[in-house]
Amino acid sequence: MRVDLGPAAADMLFVLAGLGVLNAVGFLRSSLTDLAAAIGLAFLAGVCFVMTIAIALLTVGVPLQLPVFVALSVATAVLGLLSRRGWLRMFRLRRPTVGGLSAAAGHTTMQGGIAAVTIAGFGIYAVIGTLEARVQPLNAWDAWSIWTRKAEVLFFSGSLPTDFFASSAYTFMHPDYPILVPVFESVQFRAMGTIDTQAIHVQFWLLLVAFVWAILYLGLRRGTIFEWVPLAMAVSTVPAVYGQLFTAYADIPMALLLALGVLLLGEWLITRDRRMLALSVLLLVGSANTKNEGLMAAVVALSVAAAVTAVGPRHAGLKPLGVAAVALMAGILPWRVWIAAHGIHGDIRLRNGLNPSYLADHADRIWPSVQSLYAQLVDATSWLYVVPFAAALALVCLSVRQRRSLAAFYLATGLLAFAALVWIYWISPNVPLDFYLATSAYRVVSVVTAIAFAALLQLASLGVRRFPAPPDPQPERD
Repeated sequence: MRVDLGPAAADMLFVLAGLGVLNAVGFLRSSLTDLAAAIGLAFLAGVCFVMTIAIALLTVGVPLQLPVFVALSVATAVLGLLSRRGWLRMFRLRRPTVGGLSAAAGHTTMQGGIAAVTIAGFGIYAVIGTLEARVQPLNAWDAWSIWTRKAEVLFFSGSLPTDFFASSAYTFMHPDYPILVPVFESVQFRAMGTIDTQAIHVQFWLLLVAFVWAILYLGLRRGTIFEWVPLAMAVSTVPAVYGQLFTAYADIPMALLLALGVLLLGEWLITRDRRMLALSVLLLVGSANTKNEGLMAAVVALSVAAAVTAVGPRHAGLKPLGVAAVALMAGILPWRVWIAAHGIHGDIRLRNGLNPSYLADHADRIWPSVQSLYAQLVDATSWLYVVPFAAALALVCLSVRQRRSLAAFYLATGLLAFAALVWIYWISPNVPLDFYLATSAYRVVSVVTAIAFAALLQLASLGVRRFPAPPDPQPERD
């Protein structure tokens, strides 16, 4: 029984911590409707925040035992809910308006009914997926050799044993990789009281459920719930998403956090609402602490956002973006400092990517990498043409003045992320290249598809009302 109830309790702590984070940045509204609708986003925010702090504590020698996790989650929840008169706001409930926050113009009762039926159908799908996830075997190579192996070590030791991570015998598990997923799994194993490699798949599935829930909540907040329902439901049925999710690899969790982070960053570009930027950075930190590709995409997205802001009329936006960049670096720095201090490094030397002679000697790797990655992105059996549709929409939006800067943001971010993946294959020493591409390209393109999904959501509904500010307190703006 504890195998099921323990993780459920841990997940509730993540939700409570996430609600504290959302309230601390002024995002929550004081209504039970909003509180319930925010659970998905709160779960993901709680995972990102609590796991980032836990990683930092591990790197300075603080063991991650179950009491430490509980204390950290409860402290985050209490401090967050008490901030900004949060405790009073949470219990001074208001009469909910249409859509939970605003009477979104143009939404009829029939449309609301269709949305409700669709969401109910997703609820059934989510339950069925949970039952299926509960019996999935952990039989994918990277799941065990890279991610869950580290989670098992953390489960038994509660710390980061140097003799394990720095041992040459374990270089095959890539000890330099970010460890949010192993830390997350180890917390769930501790909540279970044992290492159950089947039950852990439920937690991966819940990340997808929370993601869809978060998208629906943001659509509710934005007044685009009806427009976003089909896209939110579609992402849960994309073959590459649910297929890879059940492998217990880190690629899809990273992509889910990245998609939300980029979406909120795009929203900040339009509204300059710092609540959006704060949540965006938190999710981008979570993505970066999940996989190296997440860090690469986060840096690209923030850099492009800075470039778009610099050429626009509102240069004051560069200052909060600078703060956001500092926050991103602070979130990833503890793990990077720890592996550097212990002489742990990966097999790819980034400095080779700046060496002209090395690049020239390995130029024959460029075109096969481009072909392989492109083939994955246009494969309808994997990603359902998410990237081509998003690219076409962004190109059309370049001709619309009100959407031009946002379309440029998504196009540049997606193209640079794609180019960065090609660059990594170009400088990687892994041979043969064909085998390397065959075993990884289908996964790493999730970075580009995550950006494309965010673009589809925002560009397709840019003309409607966006995130109204709460009456108490008002968000800070430039």
